[in-house]
Amino acid sequence: MLRWVIAIAVAQAGALLLSALFGHLSSGFGEPSPALAIAGILGAGLLEGALIGAAQAWAVGFGGEARWRWIGLTTLAFGLWWAAGIVASLFEPAEPSRMMVVVVALVAGGGLGLIVGGLQAGRRPPSKRAAWVGANVAGWAAGLLLAALAAELVPAGPNTTLVFVIHALGGAATGTVVGLTTGPWRPEVT
Repeated sequence: MLRWVIAIAVAQAGALLLSALFGHLSSGFGEPSPALAIAGILGAGLLEGALIGAAQAWAVGFGGEARWRWIGLTTLAFGLWWAAGIVASLFEPAEPSRMMVVVVALVAGGGLGLIVGGLQAGRRPPSKRAAWVGANVAGWAAGLLLAALAAELVPAGPNTTLVFVIHALGGAATGTVVGLTTGPWRPEVT
């Protein structure tokens, strides 16, 4: 189980760190068009899904076609979730209260867990599907709450190093919680 937890923690930290890096690099080109911003967000989500899926497949020992299916399903899940997040952000207030941040993080994380767990569940034995989905809902809800609280620590201004550190640590914490929550129900290579 330790391999599973570490793999997800490293992948999530890497995904958030890469997103912060891409955001930082692209900010040098000025304000992007809405279409470019949406493409960037979806691209970051797909990258995050691919990293998480690859880390999980590696931790379990999936090979060949099973590995690629797992990575593909996880990438698709994150792409769908980020697309839904873009639509939901249209209704987000400019200055949400802390309570709203907590509620949105829990609901959004549960939604991510439902999509990830639901798509991955098809690759699980029928007797383990419900537990797998439930573990993903709980893990991603708690993990995204940590990520949202970590994001509140990001200072305004050009303190790039601190921004990267906060994203990496927030990602590692998120991945650790998800790994610990889903670990008892992780897939097994048969």
